[in-house]
Amino acid sequence: MHIFYINLDKSIERREYMEKQAIDKGLIINRVSGIYGLNLLNQKYRKNISKILKLDERYLEPDWLLSRSNFKTMSSNINYILPRFGLYLSTIKLLEQAKACGLNNCIVLEDDSIILDKIVVPDIKNADIIYLGATFQGERYSNEKIIKVDPGKIKLYGTFAYYVNDIDAMLKVLRAPFQDGKAYDKNPEWRSGTIKLRCQNIDSFLKNYYQKYGDCYFLNPAQIEHPVENISTINKKQYNYGKNNLRFKY
Repeated sequence: MHIFYINLDKSIERREYMEKQAIDKGLIINRVSGIYGLNLLNQKYRKNISKILKLDERYLEPDWLLSRSNFKTMSSNINYILPRFGLYLSTIKLLEQAKACGLNNCIVLEDDSIILDKIVVPDIKNADIIYLGATFQGERYSNEKIIKVDPGKIKLYGTFAYYVNDIDAMLKVLRAPFQDGKAYDKNPEWRSGTIKLRCQNIDSFLKNYYQKYGDCYFLNPAQIEHPVENISTINKKQYNYGKNNLRFKY
């Protein structure tokens, strides 16, 4: 079981927190230096990320992101979009790093994950994603310990703890927005990598493609949680989960 977590260089306390959890739980976790979205306004930083991710720099520029045919959002504020784009890019970076280690699959964590118990990933052959923890919205429809996501009944938000079953396959999908042509939100060939998909914040991207059209599962009870009171490095303000009908327990 190979575990990677995303951590911004400036978030030293979060890095120490994750390392302490790893020691306490007897885990080996691998840090991935996160991409700070707001820094993409800086040309030197943008060029460096372009080189690291092997992405044409034009896909990292504000003009590209501000087009809603490229980045799906209700906001036209680049300072709102860039932090979310940074996490999307950081996910690509993490998966590329895992791939470079010769891995076919891995666990993805964010640096505020609360590891509740021993991490055990069930062997589900057809799974795209297995959520080890999530923010739930919707009804309870099963008492099983491993539950297949029914997109008509429940939505899973958050990307703080999940298992990727096929790194290569997911990279193909995550990189699909970075090409010319018409963008699609629904296309039967969304897995191919040849169809331009609209980029968006990473939890919505996984929800709108993998949960709706793929094979996603979640564990009940969750093995990992997210702190309710935590202020995200993206949102920069306290989020009211209850008001938005979201919960951390299924």
